[in-house]
Amino acid sequence: MTKEEREKNQNLFLNDDVEIMVATNAFGMGINKSNIRYVIHANIPADLESYYQEAGRAGRDGGKSEAILIYNEKDRDIQRFLMEKESEGRKDKDYLNKKLKKFNKMIEYAELKTCYREFILKYFGEKMIRNYCGFCENCKKEKNIKDFSLEAKKIISAVGRTKESLGISTLSNMLMGKADTKMLNKGLDKISTFGIMREDKQEWIESFINYMISEKYLIQSAGSFPVLKLGKKYKEILNDKIKIIRKENEKIDFDYYENALFKQLNSLRKEISKKENIAPYIIFSDMTLIEMAEKKPTNRWEMLKIKGIGNQKFTSYGERFLERINTYNMEEKK
Repeated sequence: MTKEEREKNQNLFLNDDVEIMVATNAFGMGINKSNIRYVIHANIPADLESYYQEAGRAGRDGGKSEAILIYNEKDRDIQRFLMEKESEGRKDKDYLNKKLKKFNKMIEYAELKTCYREFILKYFGEKMIRNYCGFCENCKKEKNIKDFSLEAKKIISAVGRTKESLGISTLSNMLMGKADTKMLNKGLDKISTFGIMREDKQEWIESFINYMISEKYLIQSAGSFPVLKLGKKYKEILNDKIKIIRKENEKIDFDYYENALFKQLNSLRKEISKKENIAPYIIFSDMTLIEMAEKKPTNRWEMLKIKGIGNQKFTSYGERFLERINTYNMEEKK
């Protein structure tokens, strides 16, 4: 690939025009992008220092991100072969042993059955208060699991009984049994599923609905006021052909990247970035857009309470994002 082609592809990635970049270690480390959600290693690095730096390219904006290491025995043999070749002719006779010692620690990490975070911190001379982080793959395996099929059936029933006419927010309000004016005017308080999930937190209900959308049990329509519809697989839950088994203590993260308002705000950010020829994250970070989509500010003062928005940012971009949010809010109330 020529230098021009590399620069072109890098700019496409930085400007969020493409979502995936396949790169060498050196090229990947040169990418300055804060909202990378996944760093995937296709082979095992030579040492933990390299892995820690490379995996650390993910989630620099504070958003939830994942580092994935794909590894097998052949990768291990290739890395050792390269180290042996590199050590040939060196004056430092202990060079290969030093490299292999570090590599063996990397292998130990790759095959670990306990907390990954604890292992890395210990390697770099730090300590954790407890011996598990609760977030890495190994820690998650230890958590209790629960069958959430009943909760899924309640949501499916509510979508069906309301004739697939409600958005996530209104449906969750109905399931919680919130008898506001909108509910009463639409007669939603008369439906049998009204208040059927009042024991659950609304944030959890909305998160679970988004999980069901991601798994195709439900469909979210397009447009400025998306409504929930039954997906192709919903009958398999109702007929007990599928069980929704998830970790009981695991928080189900709201998938804001599939949220309708986030998509509109992200689209506006892209429009501005192309017009001003700047990277999207310079306007607002993903985390700032996520907070906007969650809090839905309606004026300057509410907007300024959002992390990442100061007076200068608001002056430059705030009014345009407020207008988009207010339009969305008006459509949602119809």
